[in-house]
Amino acid sequence: MAIVAVLAVVTYVLTRDVYRAVTVMIVFCPCAFILATPTAVVAAIGNLTKHGILVKDGDSLERMASVDIVAFDKTGTVTLGRPEIVEVHSVMDEDELIRLAASAESGSMHPLAKAFADRSSDLDIRTSRPESFRTVPGSGVKAVVEGRIVLIGNSRMMKEHGIVVPNEAEALLGRMAEDGKTAVIVAIDDAYSGIVALSDTIRDASAETVSELMGMGVDSLLLTGDNGRIAEIVASEIGIRDVRAGCTPMSKVEAIEDMQGLGRKVCMIGDGVNDAPALRKAWVGISMGATGSDIASDAADMVLVKDGIESIPHLVSLSRRMMSKVRMNIAFSMCWNLTAVALSMLAILGPVTGALVHNVGSVVVVVNSAVLLIYGKRSKT
Repeated sequence: MAIVAVLAVVTYVLTRDVYRAVTVMIVFCPCAFILATPTAVVAAIGNLTKHGILVKDGDSLERMASVDIVAFDKTGTVTLGRPEIVEVHSVMDEDELIRLAASAESGSMHPLAKAFADRSSDLDIRTSRPESFRTVPGSGVKAVVEGRIVLIGNSRMMKEHGIVVPNEAEALLGRMAEDGKTAVIVAIDDAYSGIVALSDTIRDASAETVSELMGMGVDSLLLTGDNGRIAEIVASEIGIRDVRAGCTPMSKVEAIEDMQGLGRKVCMIGDGVNDAPALRKAWVGISMGATGSDIASDAADMVLVKDGIESIPHLVSLSRRMMSKVRMNIAFSMCWNLTAVALSMLAILGPVTGALVHNVGSVVVVVNSAVLLIYGKRSKT
């Protein structure tokens, strides 16, 4: 406002024309400049809503434009998150093992818990709610079912609780890992009871999504709590070269910190409670809305309402296009205002025409931003 006042006073002093001074004040108002960023951001958010992406704030969308690597969780993100039990090896009655395990997992929201529930339902086995339940992040679950202690998790969890896993069971775990299956160990009352193998299906769009991101200059990384062999099989099928397996929630955070320490802008995509710290730490965090947990959605900057990651390349492309529009709007508005001021000082524009020119600048900025509403996934505009 001080600059406007000075220019208006200078114009009046030099020309003794009050109309010129008033016109300068009219055209100098930076409405187009003020509209440059928010109109583009709002238009982009509207576009993404149609593609099933909810954006919590415009700042995260601006950050998305500079992302150069996307870190994917595996289960429920690049896979469907609906694993099925394909093998059961038990040292006790198999139905009883499934009943106790399904009862213990009924307190969990993890996709593996759904697999146990489905198996017990298929076998018409009645389950019960656990008296107590606790998730051990990155390891498994511990519950008390009908007075019996039930542990379901990986080898690390068994060692931490002093459970001795037989050599033949260890060999079985190795074979399942080679086959690309996720295996969990079940221990009941502090004794090894069996192994359950589960298999998940890779999303049809995962490979195409990774390929499109690569074509846009965005690298991909797979972060998973599964063992290395399973992670490598999934990664090779969808075209990801960089894999970090056996991750705990904190090691995912550390992996992101390492990359950000190298100057990388990391976008983390995950669905589970275990992914929440990484989603919060990343430059941009994106949660799977359909299959994801509420905690992950709360920690993320954006939520994928649709059950899939196929919209991620569009998100990256649109965010970059949005920032281009913002820069274009700012440059145009500054040039438009300065030109209008010069014409006003020369009396080429009067108060009425100055007001019209001033509003035309705002309209141009709004229309230029509104184009983002119809920006398509494969649009080249």
